[in-house]
Parts: sequence; structure tokens; C-alpha cells
Amino acid sequence: MLGTCALRGLRQAILPRARSLCTGASAHSASDPVLFEVDNVGIARVTLNNPKRRNPLSKEVLVALHGAVHQVVGSLGSADRVRAVVLQSTGPVFCSGHDFKEFVLREDGLGKEEHREILAMCTDLNVRLQRECPPTIAAVDGLATAAGCQLVASCDLIFATRTSSFCVPGSRNGGFCHTPGVALANKVHPRKALEMLLLAEDMTAADAERFGLVNRLAEDADELSAMVEQAAQKLAATSAHNTLLGKQGFYSHIEKTDLDGKYATASRYMLDMFASEDQQEGIDAFFGKRKPVWRDA
Repeated sequence: MLGTCALRGLRQAILPRARSLCTGASAHSASDPVLFEVDNVGIARVTLNNPKRRNPLSKEVLVALHGAVHQVVGSLGSADRVRAVVLQSTGPVFCSGHDFKEFVLREDGLGKEEHREILAMCTDLNVRLQRECPPTIAAVDGLATAAGCQLVASCDLIFATRTSSFCVPGSRNGGFCHTPGVALANKVHPRKALEMLLLAEDMTAADAERFGLVNRLAEDADELSAMVEQAAQKLAATSAHNTLLGKQGFYSHIEKTDLDGKYATASRYMLDMFASEDQQEGIDAFFGKRKPVWRDA
């Protein structure tokens, strides 16, 4: 895969195209592969919008998703910062994963560099969702498969309808879902993740909840929408500064293998939290029996 410097260069290279593909609410078109909008309380909604092709993670879509992430992360230092991100889709398939048409080797044997670039873009997207973005909610209503399952598993919270399903089917087609397995094993026990990867069987939404991939289940799309909206509103009402640090601190300490390292990491984040303006405002509001006013600092 590409190194840190190469990834930084890749981001810069795709940024102009990303801005044009990731459209805002005022420029929505039925043909846009990704829709992006932010409401007045700071909830960003990113919508995969190519249902006829089962919402594939084509290079074009990956570029547009990078554009959405760029706008989200770029807003964090401003007064109108994004406070929560909802990832959703149109159509019966949430996301079908990589576009296989982009992974056919040409007769001259060329194409590996293009494949490397697409995989690097996908990896960078999933890493940034976890490390840099405010809390993300995947609203799944349909099938999330292969890199689409990876995208879902990279979100912080996953809500799904009971009719949804999840799959990493690489071995069905003579391959293996290597990179989707990374995100998947971060959400479910590695033994269960390996079972999914080896047997390539669909996992029902009920089983996904039971094994820890999904947080909450909804009976239908309407209930899912209400459930996601309620959670997003709760996130938007918190201190954006400390909620983001809390998310980052959580992922940092669970990556540690020893108990002392976990507590040392968590303690550093907690000390920073107590020193923040928002935590002091929260303490003052608690004793003053008033509603806190966050400064997001």
C-alpha cells in the first residue's frame, strides 16, 4: 500500500475532483453518485446515490466520499462545524463494494498501479472516518457487501433495518476480502470475522446485532430514519470538541494490548478533557443548575 507521504499526495491530487463530485444540497442531481448536505445543527448526511448499479465503491464514488470527508474535517475549526455524520444510501443495496470493472487486468499486464491507487483511496477513506471525523452513524437499509461492509464497519454506530444483511463474499468469486476483514475484525470477534470471510455467507441483521456489528435494529425504513435522527440530534447537542476527543481516545486505548497502556492512554485524554473550556463549562453548569453553552474548545 501507499505510505503516509504518498497518501498525502493522493489526497491533494484528488481534492479538486472530489469537490466537484461531492455536491451540496443546492446542487443535487439524480445522477450524482454521492450527495452531501449539512443541516442547521451540524448533522452531515452523506448519501450513496447510484441504486441502479447497487451503489458500488467505484473510483468516482471514492473520490466523492473523500470530498465529503474533506468538507467534514475542514469544518471542525469553524463555528458551523459538523457535529455528527450520517452515512446512508438510496435503493435496496446499501453498497455492493468495489466496482469489479475497475479491477480487470489489461492484456498487457498493466493495471496494478490503478488497483493500488483505488485500494489506497478506500483504505484512507475508512481510516479517516474512524480517526478524523466526528461520530459517524451508518444507516443501513439493504445489503452491505465486501468493501460496502467495510465502509459500514468503519462507522462508529451502525443502525440497520431487520431486513438488511452483511457479507464479505470474496471467496465465492475466487478471491478473498482482505481489506474489508480489517474493519470487520475491529467490530466483531476475530473468530466470527474469519468465519464470515472464509464461508462468505450472508449475515442477517439480527445476527449482526447479536455479534456486535450492528448497534440497533429498526423494523422498517421509517423507524430507521427516526432512530438515526434521534441519535444524531443527541450527538449534535454534545460538546463537539470533547466528543471527538472521546471517540479518538476510545479507539486509541482499545488498540493497546496491555492494561497499563490502556489506562495510560485514557488518562492522557481525560486530563486534556478536564483542562478544556467545555468540560469546565459543563461543571459550572452542573453546579449552577443551568444548561451549558458549549464553546467547542
